[in-house]
This record gives sequence, structure tokens and C-alpha cells, in this order.
Amino acid sequence: MKQQKVRGVPQWGKFKDAVSALRSQAHHLSFTNNEESAFFVAMIAEGIEKSPKFFVPNVSGVFRKRDLVPTYDGEKYIPYKLPYPKMALLQTTTIVDTRPESPNRNIPMESHKVSFLMQDQESKDSRPDILCTTVVYDPTGRKWVSVPVFARFCFETDTSEVPPDAFSYCYTIELNADKFTSHAIEVLLGDEYFKGDPVAVEKDLIQDFKPDFLSTAAFCKLLEVTDCKQIPIDVPAKLAKKHARNNKDANYSYKVLSIGGEIWDSSYVHGISGGGSGKRSHMRRGHIRTYQSGKKVWVNSTFVNGSKEGFVEKDYNVKA
Repeated sequence: MKQQKVRGVPQWGKFKDAVSALRSQAHHLSFTNNEESAFFVAMIAEGIEKSPKFFVPNVSGVFRKRDLVPTYDGEKYIPYKLPYPKMALLQTTTIVDTRPESPNRNIPMESHKVSFLMQDQESKDSRPDILCTTVVYDPTGRKWVSVPVFARFCFETDTSEVPPDAFSYCYTIELNADKFTSHAIEVLLGDEYFKGDPVAVEKDLIQDFKPDFLSTAAFCKLLEVTDCKQIPIDVPAKLAKKHARNNKDANYSYKVLSIGGEIWDSSYVHGISGGGSGKRSHMRRGHIRTYQSGKKVWVNSTFVNGSKEGFVEKDYNVKA
């Protein structure tokens, strides 16, 4: 399936793939009379589809651990605030297949994770905690996997009883006390791996949500950068019309964070701003041009629709 890309990352398609997989999973769960789990999965699918969507690049080599601590105003730490009460976050991760029978055993494989985040921003008295649930792409089985669990990223104001590693971020991670999470824990307690140990279940689930918290913290830190812009990437007009004919949502857009420059190579951004011809920036190869007179000349390679300020041109000499 052809996917729309910005800077070579198939961001838009991953959101759609995750939503489609969740809806298929919900249908299967409903067919097998697991109505509660089916409702949870369908709810998350709708939440991802209807909420603003962002892609967060891997900034582990840019941000240090202390960089992810919330801003300190001289008296107290300021908790993270999401730009929207509900939103979806796409991140690229790496997993290692440890199965003995796998031909790719112990080889790092690229995976994707979509985090659905919620934060109560209505009440001034409410805690600034962030609820998170995820759906992960498993490259070994080529499918999206969702565990019906909500994690709560708890902002800590009283640090007297907070473990040192947790206080380094001013946040702790807990499992949320909702019926879906409680039901999932009950199911996992019956698994032979956990042997009915609720502490082991909670520890294992919380461990899975640590990368989600780090991505959320990195995302909020990126938003604090003074020259950071949210660039909306809309559905191309032709595809929107096609979706409308098929009774699908025609406004399936997402946002990309642009820092210190412009997204110069997206035909959709060109279309929004009115600049360019609507074609993506690309390299035009060198070629021979033949005139009507029969004269032949060599035309050097060049960039078309691109090379705005901030673009880094690279040349490669490839030897046989």
C-alpha cells in the first residue's frame, strides 16, 4: 500500500494502520463474546482517529536524562501540559526478537508505537496527571498489539517518598484504577509466566510504559523550544474526495513539529502555503537533451522544488 511520507517517514500511514488493526481486533473480540475488551479497543481506535496526531522523532541521542525534567521556575517545577486534552503520539522504537526458533534472533528490528494520551485540562483543581495507553507494531508477527491497560504519569509535588530515579523526572508511573486495567490484570494473573503474582504483573506493565513517558516528556520539551512550529499535514485533495465517496473520514491529518527551519520537501505543505508546483522536492538526474536542430547537450543534475534555507545537500561518489 502506498503511504504518504514526510522526510521519508511513513507517519500518516502508521496511524491509519493502527486504527484499522484495532477495529479488526475489536470485531474479533466482540465475535468471541469479550465485550468489555472489544469496547476498550474500539474506544482507543476512535480516540486515535479523532484526536490530533503527532510524530515524535527518536531524540535519545539529543536529550540527556536531566533535559527531560520539567521546567523549574525558581520556586517549583511546572508539570507538563499537553497541547490538547486528547492526542495521539507516534514513535519509532527498536525491539529484539529473542525467540530461539527465529531466523532473526537477537537482531534489532524497527517497530512503531502509537500512544493515546489524555489529560484533564478543564478543572483548575485537577491534578496534571497524564493517562496513556498504547498500541504497538510487532514486526515479528507483522501485526499491531494492544493491551487494555491505562498507565498514569503522576506529577509529584511531594518528593519525600518518591524514589530517586523517579524524582529525576518529577514523575512516577502507576497503573490507572479503571475497569479495563483491572480486568487486564486479572487475566494476566492467570498466566503461567506471572504465577498469580500481582507485583510482578504491575512491574512488568509499568516497565512497558517507560518509553511512552520518555517520548511524552521529549514531546513536551520540544514544544517549549521558542522556534518550534506545529505544521499541519492535511489529506491531499484527491484522496479526500476518494475518502468522501467511500464514506470515510476525509480530514485524517496529523502534525509535524518543525524546529529552526521549514518542512521544505512536502508537496502538501507546498499546497497549503500556495508555493511550488505541488510536487515533492526531488533530485532530477543528469541527462542528455536533444534540440530540434539535432544538437545534443548534457544537463547537470539538480534539485526541483527544494533547497530552501536549512537544506543540507549531500553528494556521494559510488565506486563499483
